[in-house]
Amino acid sequence: MKYKDHASKFCLLRPLKTNRAAEVARCVGIAEGIFGPRCPLQLSQSDNGQKFIANVISDLSAMWPDCKIVHGRPRHPHSQGSAAIRILKICYGLGWTIMEVQIG
Repeated sequence: MKYKDHASKFCLLRPLKTNRAAEVARCVGIAEGIFGPRCPLQLSQSDNGQKFIANVISDLSAMWPDCKIVHGRPRHPHSQGSAAIRILKICYGLGWTIMEVQIG
């Protein structure tokens, strides 16, 4: 998961053990604790489906009852996958090697 403070441009990378909404919401809570209450989550992007996003929003609403949810327009179709591309660029910039293993 990539969390970016748009005010300071600080970027926090956090590996997820699973791709479940509850874990994503928990990690957003951890990131909010690191950046502090001055920097609440203002912008969220995901390449996952609508049901997954709805579950994350539901979990965040349960964690933060005073949270206000504002929905925006969906991204343009040819910008889909841009979150994954940004993560790959970060990994390559850090000198990490990403390998795909094919089984079978």
